[in-house]
Amino acid sequence: PRTRGTFQILYSCTFTLALCVYTAIHLNVLPRHEGNLIYYRRKTKWVLIALIAPEVVLYTAACQWRLARKFCKQYN
Repeated sequence: PRTRGTFQILYSCTFTLALCVYTAIHLNVLPRHEGNLIYYRRKTKWVLIALIAPEVVLYTAACQWRLARKFCKQYN
């Protein structure tokens, strides 16, 4: 067909959203024994989670923020 079909529109939207989520997610610093492949595998996993259930990523970030705040208050 000469125009974009439903599949093409959904694909381009999903692909664009996945790239945006990929750049927005910032994982914890890797331990020394983990390589780049493990890092990219973990990041891909979190991108898929964010595409399917973004509230899980938000909940995880909020829990980490709360825990970091608790540690800062405890050690300062």
